[in-house]
Amino acid sequence: MSIPALTTKPTQVFEFISKVNGRDYRLLMTAPETPPPPGGYPVLWALDGSGYHGLAVDMLRVIGVIGGECEPALVVAVTYPTDDINDCLTRRGLDLTPTVDDTDEMKIEARENYTSGGLDGFLDMLSQEALAEVQQRYVVDTARMALFGHSLGGLAALYTLFTRPTMFQSFVAFSPSIWWDHRALLGHEAAFAARVAAGEVAPRVLIAVGATEQTRPDVILPASVSVSLEKIHEVLDKARMVDNAAELAARLQALTGAPGYTLRYHCPEGETHVTLPSVVYAKALQMAFPPLAGR
Repeated sequence: MSIPALTTKPTQVFEFISKVNGRDYRLLMTAPETPPPPGGYPVLWALDGSGYHGLAVDMLRVIGVIGGECEPALVVAVTYPTDDINDCLTRRGLDLTPTVDDTDEMKIEARENYTSGGLDGFLDMLSQEALAEVQQRYVVDTARMALFGHSLGGLAALYTLFTRPTMFQSFVAFSPSIWWDHRALLGHEAAFAARVAAGEVAPRVLIAVGATEQTRPDVILPASVSVSLEKIHEVLDKARMVDNAAELAARLQALTGAPGYTLRYHCPEGETHVTLPSVVYAKALQMAFPPLAGR
């Protein structure tokens, strides 16, 4: 019996200015140690790539290559050509939100030059430019691609599911910010549900949220947080992180679709907005990339 490699292949980095939306991006691309199957590697697209590239690569190496509990996949983490976390946090606000929301009702902290509502241009960039760059470097199976997002990234994943359900085959939304712009996302739900019921689309979907994400914290805030604990409580109450996720998941689970349509929901006890991804990531990979037959 051969022992799987414990290391990963070097990450390829590609930086470019999008001709679609005029913004600049960095792609972090890491293939598994295993050779691609005949149809090419399946692909995991990770939003907020600076934060989730490493977790995705490590989990796929352990769960997929070593454990055989999912199919190894190429990781494409989408981020920005900067190492400044504040810059990334500001820029994601534009790329990961589908509508403009210029109120401060739900903002914990204000960021300079914060804009929103650029998600459609971001998705056009992914489909028209980023995918082409990936295909120049790797043999990939575009019929087996998954989109992962957390928080605003989870909102982006659900918006993509509702409005472009054939762009990916699997959609993973961790702690999705369904509250954004007075839950504007849900205006697209009925059209998606109709397509599922008609058998036009049959995506695999995982929605997860930490059970404590709606719990009011009673903690000493770090100096970097400039708002009061009362404001944080108010925002948490309005965001309804757990309720929004659970209610949406229940409605999507109730749909009867074509074979293959899947909706899974997880709400692990004791987990927070920050701890959830590392706890549930393996379940997302197993859903998106089922183990190869015979392993």
